[in-house]
Amino acid sequence: MNTPEPKNDMYTSFIKDVKEYIEMNYDLFRLNLLEKLSIILSIFFASLLCILFITLAAIHFSMAFIHWTALFFHSLIPGLLIMGGIWVILFFMFYLLRKRIFVNPMIRILSRILFHHHKKTTKNEEE
Repeated sequence: MNTPEPKNDMYTSFIKDVKEYIEMNYDLFRLNLLEKLSIILSIFFASLLCILFITLAAIHFSMAFIHWTALFFHSLIPGLLIMGGIWVILFFMFYLLRKRIFVNPMIRILSRILFHHHKKTTKNEEE
């Protein structure tokens, strides 16, 4: 003969299940946060390294251009002035196009990372 569980046991079981559910959701939230932060930090550090290497390359190409113009003008001053003018023009171009070049792509990447919901399907769900 089956005896119904007392209400007290049913409530304690329910409370235990709710606590377990909350803990599992909290763990899932932490794992998702960890995944997204690791992706964001890897993109940040990769971008930082790219910027560093591009800066170093630009410095070396600038110095090579200055020395190359020194061969024609027999002085470093015209090469330095030309290179300084090029850097000023590049600065203003990047300043004027900063939203299109930096801000909008960064917002797009971050929103894709933070608000992308993974749909993982199992074999049973497909059938």
